[in-house]
Amino acid sequence: MVLKLYAGPTDEPLTLTELKNQLRIDSNDEDTFLRSLITVARRLLERYTFRSFMTQTWQLNLDAFPSSDEECIRLPMGPVQSVTSVTYYDESGVQQTLSPSVYKTDIVSEPGRIYLAENESWPTNVLDELNAVTIIYVAGYESADSVPSELKQAMLLMCGDLYLNRESWDYGKVPDMISAPIAGLCEPYRVFEFV
Repeated sequence: MVLKLYAGPTDEPLTLTELKNQLRIDSNDEDTFLRSLITVARRLLERYTFRSFMTQTWQLNLDAFPSSDEECIRLPMGPVQSVTSVTYYDESGVQQTLSPSVYKTDIVSEPGRIYLAENESWPTNVLDELNAVTIIYVAGYESADSVPSELKQAMLLMCGDLYLNRESWDYGKVPDMISAPIAGLCEPYRVFEFV
């Protein structure tokens, strides 16, 4: 399984004003830096929770379809909004698009899933090659207002930590960077199947 961000969000869950109120900052001198902190905090907490905070598009590559028609494909970084396309390379190396009538999308479950429609089967003529199957899907909360308040508060706390400790963070060690209060706020929203 290979997961790549296909198209990032156009908005953030927090506004600059919300962060400046949290940090009690009145001037505009550091607005650019503060905006970058919002983005960094969102990305770090998305990695920690394995959840998309704002609408974004993901590309999931698999080596093959499930081996059994009862198996489903789990979609990381939910909540899933929709599946854009499911494509695969057939045994001749030609890219094929799986008809949306063949599968259904479960956007209620966490993680979201793609499963077969009744009386359908996963393609068996898939090229025996890495990443032969590609799924493009949209995930994330649809607006900043629909992002759970606990996740927004975790972002505010992380932005505060990043603001006060500008030079002591090791961005490669996300779990070590999450303080107990931030982890506590995020815990109910972590998708442990992928963490």
